Amino acid sequence: MRYAGLGGPQDYAAALHHFTSAAEGGQPWAQHALGFMHETGKGTEKSFNSAIEWYKRAAERGLVPAICAVALILKFAPEGIRNYAEAAKLFRRAAEAGNCMAALQLADCLERGFGVAVDRVAAREWYLRAADLKDESTAAAHAAIAALYRTGRLDFPVDARKADEWTKSSQQLLQALQQDRSGSRDDSQDSA
Repeated sequence: MRYAGLGGPQDYAAALHHFTSAAEGGQPWAQHALGFMHETGKGTEKSFNSAIEWYKRAAERGLVPAICAVALILKFAPEGIRNYAEAAKLFRRAAEAGNCMAALQLADCLERGFGVAVDRVAAREWYLRAADLKDESTAAAHAAIAALYRTGRLDFPVDARKADEWTKSSQQLLQALQQDRSGSRDDSQDSA
């Protein structure tokens, strides 16, 4: 993986070439990778419009993280690209498919009225649903629940003990994720 520097030095130009070839062949993970490269400007010119195009291609092939990626751009991009209503719609689609980050972002949209009417009951439900999902964003979901208990937002009772429990859970999940990532990196370098 030249993009990540696994099996050799990082080479964004080579990664761009390989991902483009695979993406044009219809591979959704390659389309997602190209979206990320365009979004971040790694190996190519930074372009939210190009990123959205590639993410949408991956999303059309059913890649749920790509749906969330488009929604994240639409929520946080500069004026002219930002579209809260479309972002909220896509967050819901990805959240209903089990994407934790999308569930968190949908909860935030519902709580703050970004692209949807404020709905505190639904926001609370989506924060809790996000915390039950298992993916790379679960630690963030647990941290969000801790903040809700700490502040009493969305009718959560102010409860320092529960906030501390959720914070500890978030930290443990994050530590496990970091260990998994460093173990994966070590394993792939050993096999190179």
